[in-house]
Amino acid sequence: MFRSWHIILLSTLIVLYPPSASTAFEMESIFIASTQTGPRSLSSHLLILPKGNKFFADHYQYSREQIQRLVEAIMYSPIPQLDIKVLGINQNWLNVNAEPALKEWKQKRQEGKWPKPSEREIIINDAKFLATFKDLDKVSELLQKYYKEKWKGDFAEVKLDISLKGGGKI
Repeated sequence: MFRSWHIILLSTLIVLYPPSASTAFEMESIFIASTQTGPRSLSSHLLILPKGNKFFADHYQYSREQIQRLVEAIMYSPIPQLDIKVLGINQNWLNVNAEPALKEWKQKRQEGKWPKPSEREIIINDAKFLATFKDLDKVSELLQKYYKEKWKGDFAEVKLDISLKGGGKI
C-alpha cells in the first residue's frame, strides 16, 4: 500500500502538468524515497531507470513524455488550492461519468465493502448519488474538503532525486 504512493505521486504529476519541448535532458536515473514516522513508521523507495525511449521501475513502464512531465511538474510552483478545473473535471465530464460511477458504487455495496441498504434506500441513494455527482459546485466543494491539509500525527517526507548523464542533478 505504501509503495503505491510513489505511483500516485508520479501519476498525479504526469496528469496535472502538460509536457513541453523545452525540457530536453538525458537522465541516468530517478530515485524516489518516502518515509513516514509516527506510531506506524514506514519507508519505501523506487528507482526508475531508462532503457531506450522508455523508463522502468519494478514492473511499471513510463514513456519519455511522462518522465518529462514529472520533471516539469517538479519545477512548477505549488498550487495553493486544488482547483477542479486543473484536474480536467467539468460539467461534461461529470455527466459522462455519473452512470459508470454509480455502477461502481453499487458493485462495492454488493461486495459488502459498504453496508447494504434497503430497496427504498437504494432508490433514494441512487438518485441522490447521481444528483450530487452531476453537481459541479458540490463536487468542487467535496474535493476541497477531502484534500484539505490534515494533521494525522505522522510525519511524511518524499525525496526525489533525478540524476542526469554527465553528473548533474535536478
